[in-house]
Amino acid sequence: MEPTLADRAYQGLRQKLVRGELQAGQRLVNRVIAKELHVSQTPLREAINRLVSEGVFEFVPGAGAYVHKIDFQELLQLYDLREHLEPFAARRAARHITDAELLEMETICADWRRIARQIRDEGRASATPDEMLRWNDNEERFHALLLLASRNRWLTAIVGNLRLLAMAFAVQRQNPQMLSLRAAAITWREHVRIVRTLRTGDEERAEQMMRRHVAFGRSYVLESLQG
Repeated sequence: MEPTLADRAYQGLRQKLVRGELQAGQRLVNRVIAKELHVSQTPLREAINRLVSEGVFEFVPGAGAYVHKIDFQELLQLYDLREHLEPFAARRAARHITDAELLEMETICADWRRIARQIRDEGRASATPDEMLRWNDNEERFHALLLLASRNRWLTAIVGNLRLLAMAFAVQRQNPQMLSLRAAAITWREHVRIVRTLRTGDEERAEQMMRRHVAFGRSYVLESLQG
């Protein structure tokens, strides 16, 4: 089925959130956003209403729609759920994933490796803004593939929204300095190991590795926020 204009606006808004183009607490200017997404204001309003229902945006009476400003307690609650659901998704993915999906994951890992090597070879302390953007886009695509491979549309929808809520407002997504060489290397290695485990079809191991990966992300983000 061809996506509607409201679907396109919805995906465009999600991408803006993930890329940090919409900041927590920011008021949405429909006219400007509609122009950027090449849609009219009617499908844009539909998309905004959908994201309000998902807790990403909120309406302020008399003021319009704003990006929800997630607080520390909400972030903890989101990670609590992710630590339970994403490992289950990895377990299911180990059973159902295709060679084509694995190949795409490996391609993403190879790009992460190139970014890490570029940081190292140029003697930099951290990523550039463009590298950070590329890294985050890869992150979203990798986990979208893993969720797709679970072959459970309810799980895909629920975890996808949890990831959006947690990651769109995480401090490291707007700060390239947070992607140090060490962080890049650790994250790259973890994803490579996850892909290798998925390729073997070891469901229990895939679940364990994803639980550890989410826990590492949780501690990294929370330490950044508290620091």
